[in-house]
Amino acid sequence: MGMDRVTSRRPQNPLEHPLKTPDEFRRFDTTLSDAFNRQQLANFLATLGGKDVAHFARNIFRALFDREISAHLNYSGQGKKVGLELSNIYSVIENVFADWDAERKHSKRDLVEAIRRCFKQDYDALRQRIRRAAEVLDSQGWWTVRP
Repeated sequence: MGMDRVTSRRPQNPLEHPLKTPDEFRRFDTTLSDAFNRQQLANFLATLGGKDVAHFARNIFRALFDREISAHLNYSGQGKKVGLELSNIYSVIENVFADWDAERKHSKRDLVEAIRRCFKQDYDALRQRIRRAAEVLDSQGWWTVRP
């Protein structure tokens, strides 16, 4: 007789790597129209948790998004950026947040503010990295940076 094995495996991130481009975002978002894919993502995100809303948002943000996507994506889709707010991805995040905050200590507004902060911090860091790279190239005579 064979023995059945019970394993307590942590759900895997359904993403091969954090999303970097608007196209990757749209493609992944489309896959979440399927209930199985939504549940897979929700199961994974639920394992991330956080000690407060800011850490909850940051943990999910890091699992889903590369810093570079902040140049093309924000919460509401302002400017020429793609918006997270109306996506399937955000719908899953909201559901996971509701489970995480079962005692209802926080509002959806708290989550939105934390996610906006994540986008802003990443975008600011990305701009700073680009600025530093331009300064290095300029110091090496590659081009002149104009204010």
